[in-house]
Amino acid sequence: MTQWQAKAVHTAVVPTGDRANPVGQVLMWGNAGVPIPNGWRTEAYLWDPNGLGCRDTVVNPACFYPVPVNIPNSPGFSESEIFCAGHSFLGDGKLLVTGGRLSGNAAGPIINFWFNPFDIPLSDPWHQKASLHNPITCEPMAPNPPDNPAVDCIMAPSGQGYDCTGNCLNGGRYYPTNISLTTTTPAIADAILTMSGVNKGGQGNNNSVERFNPDLGNDGTWDIISKNIPIDRLDTNQQYPRLHLFPDGYVFYSGSDPQTQLFNPNLPSTDPLQWQLKAMNRCERVHGISVLLPFVLAPNGLLPNGSNDPGAQVLVAGGHNHHPGNASLCPLLPPNNAPTVQKTADVYNYKTDTWDAVADMTMPRDMHQAVLLPDGKVVILGGEDKVCVDIVNDCPGTTACEPVYTGDLYNPITKTWTQIPAPPISQQRPRQYHSGAILLPDASVLVDGGETDYHCYSGMTAQIYKPGYFFRPTARPVFHPTNPFPNGNQMIYGQAFTINAPNADQIAKVVLIRSSSVTHSFNPDQRYLELYITSRPQGNSSLVVMPPANQNLAPLGYYMLFLVKETTPGNIDTRISSVAKFVQLVTPTFQQSLRTRPRR
Repeated sequence: MTQWQAKAVHTAVVPTGDRANPVGQVLMWGNAGVPIPNGWRTEAYLWDPNGLGCRDTVVNPACFYPVPVNIPNSPGFSESEIFCAGHSFLGDGKLLVTGGRLSGNAAGPIINFWFNPFDIPLSDPWHQKASLHNPITCEPMAPNPPDNPAVDCIMAPSGQGYDCTGNCLNGGRYYPTNISLTTTTPAIADAILTMSGVNKGGQGNNNSVERFNPDLGNDGTWDIISKNIPIDRLDTNQQYPRLHLFPDGYVFYSGSDPQTQLFNPNLPSTDPLQWQLKAMNRCERVHGISVLLPFVLAPNGLLPNGSNDPGAQVLVAGGHNHHPGNASLCPLLPPNNAPTVQKTADVYNYKTDTWDAVADMTMPRDMHQAVLLPDGKVVILGGEDKVCVDIVNDCPGTTACEPVYTGDLYNPITKTWTQIPAPPISQQRPRQYHSGAILLPDASVLVDGGETDYHCYSGMTAQIYKPGYFFRPTARPVFHPTNPFPNGNQMIYGQAFTINAPNADQIAKVVLIRSSSVTHSFNPDQRYLELYITSRPQGNSSLVVMPPANQNLAPLGYYMLFLVKETTPGNIDTRISSVAKFVQLVTPTFQQSLRTRPRR
């Protein structure tokens, strides 16, 4: 266990250093507990898991250092409050952070920032970008915009009505979800979609969907692509909605509400097919996990049935229900219809538009974390088995929440779970609300943060979970120590990519896992692709793989590339992962645009 420096409400693995040979460092930030005018300060830190002594019980300052959040004040927005925001990576490696918490209240600001990992070790890697929402597309709303959570505009200078043509703020976003997006507009290579979050006035959720276009101007631009989501298309009370980009470009909403949805970001807001109702899940899963399961690619870099193959599956598990849903499957608890924490799990199959029950987890879990491992399994860590009671002044020794210290390991082939034993009592720490878990480049999992209830931090600590492949007797595969990628670390969609590795003939799988970020039990950009090995031209010293040929399978950006052995062919339980190398998925056009993109 490592003593941590920050309250890690948000955790991301960022590709720092040289763009051509980046290393993975962990960015974390959260409420520092330091009051400032109108709110609380955010503190952010970087942790280098590659440095000497970085995993000692006493933190080595050389590998754990602050990255100042020098965010200017703006009207109604407290300095540096960018926690409880949404975040997702752009194609050039920057992490876009959207919204946050406004003035210490349950309301969202309209501003957003990106964190540039390649500015490190400069003192100012955070940079404010265009405010949420492009005011040009704002339509006047009358007569009472403040009462309409879809629009939040300021009073016109005349004092008569509201000005929605030049000063529309369109609410803010507090607890939104961001996901990396592919667009059909040639001028926009990469984009970020943001959805939901409490608006600037705090009256309700922001009921629009916006897209950030980084290529269009130094600060980027925002466009509303769905102006007023129908109530039957998305529960507007949802915070951090569970969203995934599917291979056909649609965005799938898997919860927390049991009514799942499909959103087409490339259709106009007026098109009735922009939102489509899909199969109903059996339970409401508030604070449950949702994971896009691995894709196995064909020799052409597509799914087995071509570019339009809707071969996506989504695993959901745990969470609690405020509403009974199917009362026989997820009932509320007597005597007062209290929420029930679930241990049930379901898998959505896009081809058939069905939710299929799989085996239950070994324990009920709420506020837990899910991480895709290089061997293809999903590890579940942390959480609680009873719903947390919100007790403001009951921090020391509270028993309002009951943490779960064991883990669960999901095998997507057998669709079964295996329990992971709890750590020794001396190393047990609650990992509940505001905790996180994320895959590190060495194929271990960092688990950090956590509160014993909605207000009380359980200690600024972090732990490392090492999956079974760390302990198998066979040596882990490795890349060539000085020349892993003879043609550079940029993979071009649909073009063969060469990897140098000793004993390449022993490599069973080559896996891409997107560098991603997690908060509030959800990692929306987490995705796993098994690449097709086309040849081994130099016997046991190199292999050639086919990258994905469809940007919807894997949006532009940085990925961790793992080599995987199988000591028993075809047996997932015998897989052994390498330490990862970072690669960047690009198009030829995007390669050119990187040369002209602003550093900040």
